[in-house]
Amino acid sequence: MNFNWTLIFDPLFRIPWAVGLIVAILLPLLGTLLRLRDEWLAALGLAHLAGFSALLGLAIGIPAVLGAVGGALIGASFKTLSQHKGNTVYALMILFGWSATLLVAANTPLGAVMGHTLTEGQLYFATWLHLLAA
Repeated sequence: MNFNWTLIFDPLFRIPWAVGLIVAILLPLLGTLLRLRDEWLAALGLAHLAGFSALLGLAIGIPAVLGAVGGALIGASFKTLSQHKGNTVYALMILFGWSATLLVAANTPLGAVMGHTLTEGQLYFATWLHLLAA
């Protein structure tokens, strides 16, 4: 297998490579911290709701960022204001978020866009802003 290492430092891939490297180092540390604090299921449940609401927002004409934040806020508010104790609600958020995302993707033209985005890899479009955020 012949790999050209100079491609990693090509200007097209330099910023995405740095973003990926930083995120690959920091996210496991964040995951470990959340696991130790028993908040990993909450993070996963709210992330699934945010993903669903972002796709739903795009389907009805709302920007994805606003939809994602709205869905996460609704999920967090529901957990805070309800009488449910423990992590069962977060597990249900994962189930609902995942299944509802698939339903929206299957019944709107956004499903094809989502599939192409996942397979083509949006990391190549990372900018300095993404690098600073990482």
